[in-house]
Amino acid sequence: MASAILTQDVLYAICEHLALPDQSWYEYEGPSVPGRARSTQEQAEVVRRRTLASCVRVCRAFFEPAASVLWRHLDDLDPVLALDASSDDAHAPEHPHSLTDIRRRRLRYLSYIQAIHRPGGPSGGIPSSLLAARTGIEKDTMSSPRLTKLRWIQEVPGHTDLLTLFSPSLRSLHIIFRHPRSWRRAPDQASMDKAFVEDLLVRAAARAPYLTYLRITRTSGIPESWLVPVRRFSRVESVDLLEPAYDAVSTSALMQPLAALEHLRTLKMRLQPPPRTCPGSGVAPCGPRGFSALRELQLNGKFAGLQDATEFLRGVASPHLRSLRIEDCECGSDDFAEALLEFCTVALQAKFATSLEVVALSVYGIGAPVTLERPLVEYLHPLLQVRGLRDVRLSLAPKAVFMAVSETDVRAMADAWPLLKRLRLDCALAKSEGGAPGGGLSRRVLEWMVQTYPLLEDVQLPVDGDSEVIASASEDRLGAYVGSHPMFGYVEPVLCPCLCSA
Repeated sequence: MASAILTQDVLYAICEHLALPDQSWYEYEGPSVPGRARSTQEQAEVVRRRTLASCVRVCRAFFEPAASVLWRHLDDLDPVLALDASSDDAHAPEHPHSLTDIRRRRLRYLSYIQAIHRPGGPSGGIPSSLLAARTGIEKDTMSSPRLTKLRWIQEVPGHTDLLTLFSPSLRSLHIIFRHPRSWRRAPDQASMDKAFVEDLLVRAAARAPYLTYLRITRTSGIPESWLVPVRRFSRVESVDLLEPAYDAVSTSALMQPLAALEHLRTLKMRLQPPPRTCPGSGVAPCGPRGFSALRELQLNGKFAGLQDATEFLRGVASPHLRSLRIEDCECGSDDFAEALLEFCTVALQAKFATSLEVVALSVYGIGAPVTLERPLVEYLHPLLQVRGLRDVRLSLAPKAVFMAVSETDVRAMADAWPLLKRLRLDCALAKSEGGAPGGGLSRRVLEWMVQTYPLLEDVQLPVDGDSEVIASASEDRLGAYVGSHPMFGYVEPVLCPCLCSA
């Protein structure tokens, strides 16, 4: 036992098994302010921290390996502030020689921190003694900061003391801008708030020059047009500006700054339509080399049209785009056929035919129901030329546009995409003169696809004229599901017969 204690590498290896995985912090994809975890997860986390805390108290040999893991990921700044408060008594005159020890102790704990996740409350002021300690860390080459991931709730207007925690080591940042509860709109308040947000982003970019992941969440009253300084994060690779989804869209001001980011690989944002006074104007004034390094693009088009999404893609110059997701675009039912064909031709076949692997398109129709004159596969023909597709999810105005889809058409899709792992098609099948579904889709095509294409893991297809009924094959089982929007929503299973060997 004594020799094991003296072998620090063994103790570090043991404690590392109690560390949180990086994916629980980096590129967090859940709600902006997540609720409480499940009870089993909470209990496991309590046990994990108690175990590490017990190890810290065993002896000096255990302290460093256990403390470095225990303090690596913090939910908030409370432990740091508690450490600062616990030292107040030492500032008394009867402890004249303890200030250096306090500073050394504080620096030691701060040097362990790699991630701070602060969902519980807004960023307020930080005690001046803690700020002084942070300054000491920056000057002390032996205790360089290791903070790499930070979620930060920032009131607008409010304190900016948390900027002092930034350092060149920071790689992942999620800022949640919100107004304080006591906030009231006043004359010139918007201009002052805008200046506050812009100044904060400029200062953040200066303190974190190597940031690679940036997510910004806003509340109502803080528009996207205030976020233009994101261009200062010159090395950022992933930008997420999707939230919130329902306030007025003002992303046009961000197009040029985002398009100029040379290292941008992943972009998630809302799509702003052109002004109604200029119906022919585009929405992507990106220049000939806009978004030149983009790999993944996710656009929310809740307030834009399918034509606007196509126009945006015209300005994307990247030859490396692998994943394209366009959600909730609107399209007039009378213009649907032309808009869909243009999207597939211009945006997909012409620009990304050699790189694209994932296509997800969700369109809802506006206007009186119509029936397409030609089968769906003819409108999708340009998309069939993109041979490298692995994931195709299409929700094509299932309430407003009826179209013919036959088993031959589905087989043509499967043959065109030999690497396909997922195929989800949500559309309304056109009815024949006798009232039966014109395409004649049945569950036989699902059975054939599962047996013929071993890579296929997930299939959902409409099986009759009612778009509410969808046949699904997943993990070698076939079934019927209810739900008009299987691409992005939950579908409730109502029948699960096994039609092929498990």
